[in-house]
Amino acid sequence: MSREELAQERDDCVSPADPGRRKAICLLVATGATTVLPSHRSATAAASAVTERPKAGDKIVFATGEHKGQPIRPNDLQPNTMVIAWPKEPESGVVRDGSPLNRLLVLRLDPADLDEATRQRAIEGVVAYSGFCTHAGCLIEQYKPEEHVIFCHCHFSQFDPRANAKAVGGPATRPLAGLPLKLDGDNLVAAGEFAGKLGAPKA
Repeated sequence: MSREELAQERDDCVSPADPGRRKAICLLVATGATTVLPSHRSATAAASAVTERPKAGDKIVFATGEHKGQPIRPNDLQPNTMVIAWPKEPESGVVRDGSPLNRLLVLRLDPADLDEATRQRAIEGVVAYSGFCTHAGCLIEQYKPEEHVIFCHCHFSQFDPRANAKAVGGPATRPLAGLPLKLDGDNLVAAGEFAGKLGAPKA
């Protein structure tokens, strides 16, 4: 039943119509209302989840390529490489791609090369950082494996993923925010929220 029809039936419900019909209509309206409202709440919750920051338990899924939307496992990643990813709410299946601040850079590195703080947030040498540059807010796309730096093409800022993605070149002064990881079975999931400030400084 449409909302317009429900509205008309509500009018009938409160009108001095035949009592038997009125009772039946009131029951129908009450039943219809309970089916419409949860649907509306679910849509609102989904819209909110799209932009919410990653939370503990969120799955990490591929953002691009033939495996887009699928969970990432450490073995899916070649050593010393980077992929673009999004967090995904496990209960609803909503991918949190409604904000560029949620865009993730996931790298598989040699665990022996990570500093202690980075190792604590990594799992099997896999680390995850915000892909939103802390200099001017550009979306980072590149990793230079021979130099071991995440590279922003906009103004050439560079970040060391082995050391909490600290800025090591270019105009950026702040590190990229890191997302702690753990395993759920074979799949990468968030172990908590972002550590560090997200985005570029306000002018």
